[in-house]
Amino acid sequence: MIYSMTVTRVPIFPDMPPPYVVALVQLTEGPRLLSNIVGKPCQIGDAVRVTWRERAGAPPLPIFESRGGAR
Repeated sequence: MIYSMTVTRVPIFPDMPPPYVVALVQLTEGPRLLSNIVGKPCQIGDAVRVTWRERAGAPPLPIFESRGGAR
């Protein structure tokens, strides 16, 4: 679930052109994880599911896909 979020409008990484969503995701298991949200427009309280961003020369990065609509 999206616990908190913001939209980043400043280019930081070449492979992540703005705008993009950065969110604090509350995992079902308890911990919170800072990550990107992709997919549908989202809001605090929305359900998400994990997906992976492949990176050349580095391990895949966990990101989350919005399911849209508050839980």
